[in-house]
Amino acid sequence: MRRAAECGRIAPGFRADLAIWGMPGVEAAGSWDAATLLLAGPTRVRNLIVEGRRVVEAGVLKALDLGLVLRRQRALAEALAVDK
Repeated sequence: MRRAAECGRIAPGFRADLAIWGMPGVEAAGSWDAATLLLAGPTRVRNLIVEGRRVVEAGVLKALDLGLVLRRQRALAEALAVDK
């Protein structure tokens, strides 16, 4: 599917995903080099916006209820352990 008309800008009505990393720590040392940022940059995203939805804000996952997900996963793991 061709989406050229929807891409290429960060503006209302255009498709975009935007990730922002904080750079205050030691992991940002040498960050003048693009390869360094890609290969050894920070691993935790500060803010993440996907198609206009805020997924991560200030390092906190907002797109789902993490506690609920963890409880469901724990219940599934416990059920697997009991079935053995």
